[in-house]
Amino acid sequence: MTEVSYFEGTSSYYADDIIDNKIEEFNKFKEFFSRKNILKFGIMIGEETISIENTQGNIVISTIHKTQIEKRVETFFEKEKSKIGYIHISTIQILIKSTFMKGIDSPLEIALEDSRILDKRQATIPQVKCNLKYGKIKFDINLQMRLSLKDKDLDRSIVFHYKLENSNFMKNGNHPFTICYRINYVLSNSHHSI
Repeated sequence: MTEVSYFEGTSSYYADDIIDNKIEEFNKFKEFFSRKNILKFGIMIGEETISIENTQGNIVISTIHKTQIEKRVETFFEKEKSKIGYIHISTIQILIKSTFMKGIDSPLEIALEDSRILDKRQATIPQVKCNLKYGKIKFDINLQMRLSLKDKDLDRSIVFHYKLENSNFMKNGNHPFTICYRINYVLSNSHHSI
């Protein structure tokens, strides 16, 4: 006689099989303890035009948008919706492009952070000093990071900080640069499936 219990939710999964006397066929046993991984690949793209008033100090742009993720999950089969609990972020591509002529000295300090981490030194993923005098700056960050969709601060988990070092660069009301980002991600039912 066999007693079986099984449960799968958005952030947990368990299976228990108690077998009296002997283990039945190995294939049936293996099949019972295997579950199908749900993997839904996607790309999140965002672009922000930055006004000169917002270039001094530690300005933040959120890169993960919970409403965007919720809309994506709504397109899944009903059976899969309730099981999706994680987002796996593989790569973030960032492009910063000036709105002014090349050659104008404009040093910029940029950083990507995991804002859930309290120690700012450990929260910083990359930190770069660059210059927009070349017209544009592009870089890729290979994060390989997994987040629970239940995180309280999911919308502000991965944030982009920037500061234009020249405080007297343009008149108010102008926009010196844009920031465009692209996030390659997978929505999944398991934290360990990728």
